[in-house]
Amino acid sequence: ADLVDNSIAAGASEIYIDIIAKQDSRQDTIPKREFHPAAVVIADNGKGMDKDALQEAMRFGTHQEYSLSDLGKYGLGLKTASLSQCRILTVSSKAKAASGIRPRRHYMRWDIDHVYETNDWNLLIPEEGELEAWEKELLNQDVTKENGTVVLWTNLEGTLSLLSSNNAREREKLMSHLIGEISAHLSMVFHRFMQGAVTGRRKLNISFCGTPLVPWDPFCRNEKTEELDILRIPVILEEADGSKIEETVTVSPFILPSEDEFSSQEAWREASGPKNWNQQQGLYFYRNSRLLQAGGWSRLRTIDEHTKLLRVAVDFSSELDSPFAINITKMRASIPAEIRDKVEQSLSAWVKTARARYDNPSREQPSLKNNGPLVSIDHSTRSDLQATGNNTN
Repeated sequence: ADLVDNSIAAGASEIYIDIIAKQDSRQDTIPKREFHPAAVVIADNGKGMDKDALQEAMRFGTHQEYSLSDLGKYGLGLKTASLSQCRILTVSSKAKAASGIRPRRHYMRWDIDHVYETNDWNLLIPEEGELEAWEKELLNQDVTKENGTVVLWTNLEGTLSLLSSNNAREREKLMSHLIGEISAHLSMVFHRFMQGAVTGRRKLNISFCGTPLVPWDPFCRNEKTEELDILRIPVILEEADGSKIEETVTVSPFILPSEDEFSSQEAWREASGPKNWNQQQGLYFYRNSRLLQAGGWSRLRTIDEHTKLLRVAVDFSSELDSPFAINITKMRASIPAEIRDKVEQSLSAWVKTARARYDNPSREQPSLKNNGPLVSIDHSTRSDLQATGNNTN
């Protein structure tokens, strides 16, 4: 997901992801390209990078200016996400053509074994002629023909190392698991981008292992979902220098249909989500329209069978990263203490409506109106707010 964030930041509309397992050499009927070592490929048609920009992107702790709508945070995602899964990270990029300039593809690589051997963090810059044939093929994806970037993981680590197992059944089992799990995760995390629902951004298409992904909307708005009134909470951030930032947290509650109200049994099963109905109830935190956390009640209440139809979108901008306790992983968020009481107060009414629909699905439920108070968050309280992120469920 971190790498997809980078592709979106680069303005990509097409992202191609592939997982390649090792193939037994005795399988002569397999095309030559299948004899590659186990690898993971993430390619996009974003604006791409020239040599200097690529070298900066490969630097740890790179200095990068993020706009308020960007998904990145620390300039570490490409390296930390990749090297937690592989020992060799190779990136190729071709910048968008400028007037009178023919863009060239550049290649750079981090090789952890090379780092150990030399006892130094030397970024490798291979020329195209130095690459293996299979590397050239993987690093020159069709989606990047005009411009774009390809990220290649090889010498895979952890669970992914099983893609290189000599046991074909073991490889096939892992591939099946990865395809199911990753497809579900990406379809959920980036569903707004894939639906074309993010203002100012092109609709995003993601192809995973040769199959286009279909966005998964947690709120099933194409079914008989009841949308309750939106709660908007104005927030003022007071910085250490005395400056103030005014933001708004938008909380949107949805009551999903009960099983017999869904258009089909298949639609009901799909709506259950990756973690199934009970675990998918709760708060859905969106930072700049990218889903960070799906489900759970952030210690506001406990999971309950009778409230499994209640799902609540919580939208905030990157300006509110600190009060929402967003860290480098961008995988968790927590309701800030200063707005917690207002959310909890509204939640009581939403829970009542959800329980009523669960118990008597055919009955129409009344709309709920909420008007949020102005909330001021002082800079000095931020260390306390960070502590609220330790337990998000």
